[in-house]
Amino acid sequence: MPSPRLLKWLHRIGYVCTALIVAELAALTYFYVGFTLQQHARITKQMDETRTRDGRVMGGDRVRDQAVALLAPLPPLDSLGSNGFHFVAVPQLSRFHYALSLQDHGGDAQGILIVTERLLNSEETHPTTQRFVMPRGAFISLMASIDREADGYEGIDSAGHCMDGTTIAFERVRARRITSGIGNGGCFAHYRAISDTVRAAILPIVIPSGPRLRDGWYPAE
Repeated sequence: MPSPRLLKWLHRIGYVCTALIVAELAALTYFYVGFTLQQHARITKQMDETRTRDGRVMGGDRVRDQAVALLAPLPPLDSLGSNGFHFVAVPQLSRFHYALSLQDHGGDAQGILIVTERLLNSEETHPTTQRFVMPRGAFISLMASIDREADGYEGIDSAGHCMDGTTIAFERVRARRITSGIGNGGCFAHYRAISDTVRAAILPIVIPSGPRLRDGWYPAE
């Protein structure tokens, strides 16, 4: 039978081990709760940033500021009448960025496509403006598709990070209401669907300057 002194030390060792286990469990709980809260905050922020919202696209970070800068040369939203559309596609690994405006004044829609090329080994850009006409039926169909895809969209519920891909932004004018959205079409199905819808609608009508386009608004070359 162990001596009283040995039993006393065994009890002390047991208390220390128990205390260490409790401390480890507390630390794990602390870090798990902290990580979970961070993930939840990240998802909440991303959902708010990528939902369809009232008002125009606003700046606030590098991606948004870039989209706002590309939208700026397009006709002002208040000049689009009661039925208009702005769209931007920014392939992150391409020298070519695209900004589109469509406005309806009762007949065929009037379109403007600005292709901005970033010159090699330079910060300079070279924009090319193309004006075109979209048949009224095609315009109405496109706007119906955009409204169906974008209206009421509550945002991307993912904590994942997406560095590359194609930034997609839009501004939709209906009567006195303006709605907008911005997100990555290379990573998330919602903005990829909007991107594909716009691309499929305009390519039969206007060929953007620069290289031929493939999926994601990337050049085929």
